[in-house]
Amino acid sequence: MKIKLFTFILLSAIFLSSCAVLRNKMTTDTFKSISGTTTNLKYSPIYWQKDTLGQKVVEKAVFLVPVKIKGIDEQVLMQFDLGANRTMLYGNTLSALCKKYPELKKDTIHKENYMVFNNAEISISDNISLLADRLYVKNDFGQSKIDTTQIIIGSLGYDIMGDNVLILDFKSDKFAISESIPTELKSKANYIPNADLNKFPIILPFKYGKKKVRLFYDTGSSMFPILTGTNRLKRVSKHRKIQEIDSISSWGKFIPVFKPLETKDKIGSLVIGNIDLGKVNIYGVKEMNNLKFLGRYLYGITGNVIFDNKILIISRKNNSFGIIE
Repeated sequence: MKIKLFTFILLSAIFLSSCAVLRNKMTTDTFKSISGTTTNLKYSPIYWQKDTLGQKVVEKAVFLVPVKIKGIDEQVLMQFDLGANRTMLYGNTLSALCKKYPELKKDTIHKENYMVFNNAEISISDNISLLADRLYVKNDFGQSKIDTTQIIIGSLGYDIMGDNVLILDFKSDKFAISESIPTELKSKANYIPNADLNKFPIILPFKYGKKKVRLFYDTGSSMFPILTGTNRLKRVSKHRKIQEIDSISSWGKFIPVFKPLETKDKIGSLVIGNIDLGKVNIYGVKEMNNLKFLGRYLYGITGNVIFDNKILIISRKNNSFGIIE
């Protein structure tokens, strides 16, 4: 399994200290306001990359979107990762592209321990571009060699929302960014009470069986309905027995993933608002056991799989999370 998942590494840093202070600190406004209209909403496609989880092939494992970046003549891909607090480019891929497009070098600035890319312009559709004075570049990550089939240059993070509305249409596999919620969608949406997303990260309230839980919504963890610590995983497993089924890659480090040998009979459905998502699989990693110190605040992570064939309307400015079934 090759999927990139790193959210749980951030969780301890965010929540085990002063939660409000760190959430404020990690919420960045990278991009300037967009210019677009809701009367002529322009969607861009979502491309899915498959992967495996144990013996299971997951068709929608990695969420990618096509973009055009100023200075690069060809279309490239970025992972759509709301579990990252900021948009970033991958250093190895950027360096490889600099050889092909030497003009990129003047905006690629090497600092002592990191890199930045200045005057960035990322076009996500014909009429929507994201402009930033500078983007963070992650050193020693990405593709050292590039070809024309699939160039993944970085990740779009939580900061792309700003004061805009993000529409994720998992019915038709497309997405859009708009200045406001389109009228034709606004009336159809079921808005989730007590959603918490005006600061990074997006935290949503659920019921898991009879238990009220909060889950961190991470589009970079597409295949996991629930990912939590192995200690909590044992509590929902018959006789507390769990098994290792695979490993996930977290920025180059491979971390074992576990699931119950058998889930307890009394564990019910996963519910958000008044939407019953049915019984879902739950997984665990040891690295998330620190979540026990959070008490009821955060149970774990959830990914795109629970929202398959639904439309999400996400507004950081209005602190609202709407679902259209």
